This record gives sequence, C-alpha cells and structure tokens, in this order.
Amino acid sequence: IISGATPYRKPQAEIFKLMAQKLNIQTNEMDEYGHRVMEAMANGIPCIAYDVPFGLRELIQNEANGFLVISNHQMDFTCKLGILIRNQVLRDSMSRQAYEDMRKYELVAIMKRWMDIYE
Repeated sequence: IISGATPYRKPQAEIFKLMAQKLNIQTNEMDEYGHRVMEAMANGIPCIAYDVPFGLRELIQNEANGFLVISNHQMDFTCKLGILIRNQVLRDSMSRQAYEDMRKYELVAIMKRWMDIYE
C-alpha cells in the first residue's frame, strides 16, 4: 500500500496513521470531490458519509463498501457508526470491497481508459 497503491501521494507518516484506522467518518456535507473518502477506501477503510448530491455517491456503494446516510439524519448516522464498530465481519467485508472498488482509479486502469479513448 505504501509503495504507491494509493491514488494520492502522502507522506509516509500520514499513510501509516490512515492504515491504523478502521473506519472513516465523513461528517462534512461539503466534500464535493471526495478526496478523503477516496484515500481511505483505497487503503481498505470503509466510510460512513452523508449522501450529498455530488461526489460521494459515486464512491460509496451503500451497504457494500460503506454507508451513505440521508443528509442531517444524525441518529441514522450514529446507528450506522455503531453497526460498524460492533460488527467486525461487516467491517472487514466492506473493507475488502472498498479496496477493490478503488482499483478502477489506479494509474494503470486510468491510463488504459485513456488509451481506449484515443485508439
């Protein structure tokens, strides 16, 4: 993972800290690009985020690689967080799926898509 599997370059200390996480909790409803979520998922960390009308819906497949919660539903957000904290089997499953889902954003996959366009 550290040798370049993540789509963004970060200092190694930040990557080690990210790898120690078990969950990524996105409470900000304004992350229109989803960089933090994408970085976490590329490292196999499932995410919980509000389902905003841009960005995160493209990355998080609800109940497959994380949870999307209706905007401003704090109780539901808390429930989903509790589920992932208590259920390691689900967390591990979402972790594997998150990692696999982000592979389509790796450099080799993106370059292949560009080559297909130009051929």
